[in-house]
Amino acid sequence: YGSDPYASDYDSDKLMNGWFVPEMPDLNQKNELLADYLIQNTIWWIEYSGIDGIRMDTYVYPDQEYMARWAKEVLEAYPNFNIVGESWVNTVPAEAYWQYDGPGVD
Repeated sequence: YGSDPYASDYDSDKLMNGWFVPEMPDLNQKNELLADYLIQNTIWWIEYSGIDGIRMDTYVYPDQEYMARWAKEVLEAYPNFNIVGESWVNTVPAEAYWQYDGPGVD
């Protein structure tokens, strides 16, 4: 995740284990009930609003298994839906990891 080998321990810890400001909650996506709710809520909003794509903020930072499941279930419900995931990485290999059919995306 963190791409800066010179980052302070404090900054690395905040990046990996919490959000940048207290107002942004860190949701436990490993909790099955919460994961189900978030996925169902996404599908409801797609149906309700009729959107055909979404930009998922900071795609690479939440739980990877959850995000893979989220994307899989959204695309099963809406096969032509477009998902664009934001990633704050700054090397070509790191960016390639998150591209379509890359190891970071299921």
